[in-house]
Amino acid sequence: MKKSLCIILIAATLLAFAACGQTNSPPAAGTDAASTAPASPAATPDQAPAGEPVEVVFWDMQVGNDKYPDFAAKYAANITKDYPNITIKYQSIPWVNSMPTFTAAIAAGDGPDFSNGGGFQSFQFYKMNELLDLAPVIENWRENGVLEQYDPALIEYFQVDNVQVGVPTGLQPRMFIYRKDWFDAAGIPAPKTWDDLYNAAKHFTDPAKGVFGLVYPCAAVDGNVLFYSWFASNGTGIWKKDGSTVDWANPANIEVVDFIRKLNKEGLVPGGMSSYTNADIVRLTSQDKAAMAIIPSGASGGQIANATGGYGKWALLPTPAGPSANGNNGNISAMNAYMAYKQTDHPEETLQALQWWADNFLPLLSNKDIGIGDVPPRMDWQADSNYLDNMADPFMRELLKGGYLKQNHLLVYPANNISNWLVMNAINGESWGTKLSQAILTSDTPARELLMERQKESEKLFNDFAK
Repeated sequence: MKKSLCIILIAATLLAFAACGQTNSPPAAGTDAASTAPASPAATPDQAPAGEPVEVVFWDMQVGNDKYPDFAAKYAANITKDYPNITIKYQSIPWVNSMPTFTAAIAAGDGPDFSNGGGFQSFQFYKMNELLDLAPVIENWRENGVLEQYDPALIEYFQVDNVQVGVPTGLQPRMFIYRKDWFDAAGIPAPKTWDDLYNAAKHFTDPAKGVFGLVYPCAAVDGNVLFYSWFASNGTGIWKKDGSTVDWANPANIEVVDFIRKLNKEGLVPGGMSSYTNADIVRLTSQDKAAMAIIPSGASGGQIANATGGYGKWALLPTPAGPSANGNNGNISAMNAYMAYKQTDHPEETLQALQWWADNFLPLLSNKDIGIGDVPPRMDWQADSNYLDNMADPFMRELLKGGYLKQNHLLVYPANNISNWLVMNAINGESWGTKLSQAILTSDTPARELLMERQKESEKLFNDFAK
């Protein structure tokens, strides 16, 4: 497998704002999505003469807020402008329990024709021989120049045995943010290390007023990927440095567990945080009850900024470094994929519909009302003024312009083969990050013991996949 697994988006390309690609303006708030023209008709594959009517089933993860599914369903009707014979039957899929939903449906022969989904999902379904090769999509992009707009690492990431098992939908960073106005007023600089973070959290925590130094979601899908930001900030992760196998109980990870417990023991985080979702974090930050937070990109960032009177009060906090980071502190991103399934009765039209959706997704990314927080997978879209001026998450602008995205890497980094991907798919699908995060806050089990439990479970997964 050709993989480029460290920095998924190259800083130089992310900062190339001068090369601004133009597309149609995004739909205004309240616009009927079904009447909105596709964003980039030139990128759509050459139209073939209309054939027999075909309905293609699309399962779309809820990548935005509660307004997103209805808007996206109406927007899907635009495909008939380019493919009069194709209709997309749209179905929104929630992230909670999404892997069992997909797995059960595909096993029963009732899955979609194409979908998006978690970044490791495509590797599982490839191993199950359930995916169409997306090489025709890549070839179309090569011929019409669109492929040049994708960092090669994004495309190569989804290549297995010369099969294109997916194409990227976008990158979803997890971010530290802080109350810059509070820090400025107190004369405290933005934390650069965990020691700085601890001292600042201690300064701003006020139990009498219900104010905490740091908050982040631990529960449900909200806390799963986000938890691994702690490992990344300490220059570590759950894989050995050569990517060969898992390494949960390494000393740097033990430092993570001990540091979180220190914050918890001293009351610098809320006592019930193990059950918190993004909604709880938005509530606390919006009510001036937190000095710092870790959040996923997306609607919550915009809600936090708007509720507190604008972006100026909150600001992006470059990831504070743990004691073992040694300059290698980073942050975590998720990357999802579009994929198509062999169960379809209409493979040609399915690939056309998948490419059409991927080619024309910019108006949705650029509509702040529907709350998508992804970094676009295309470099011209990253520089597009419609996207930059209409971000659902205002912290993303600073993330891009400040070059901080280069700190981000994926959960699987630096693992490098299909077995690792399958193990990571199981780990992610079963929300190990959420469970570990909650166990740290609610149990007294020693750090090494907690981590060794995950180590042993991971080794069992490797044995299972080797059979």
